[in-house]
Amino acid sequence: MAFDTLLRVLPSANGRPELVASYTHNWTQDPHVRGAYSYIPVGGLFLPKQLAAPVEHTLFFAGEATALDGQMGTVFGALESGHRAAREAQAR
Repeated sequence: MAFDTLLRVLPSANGRPELVASYTHNWTQDPHVRGAYSYIPVGGLFLPKQLAAPVEHTLFFAGEATALDGQMGTVFGALESGHRAAREAQAR
């Protein structure tokens, strides 16, 4: 269904999908997540930076819980943190 919509929006694709596979995840049914999102507890303004800190310049973290610009708990925060982690990995 989503791919059909994409073809209507982007007719230049000529109906030749390059999509190999797609996956979905029901976060509300995930026993480890249960639909949760991150939040900063009282006195925890330092926590996102601590969560985002690389380990030995080889392991880099991203995700909305590591957003350093106040976008915690949002998709935008997740995307921005991914860009940040990629920059950190390239700079090492």
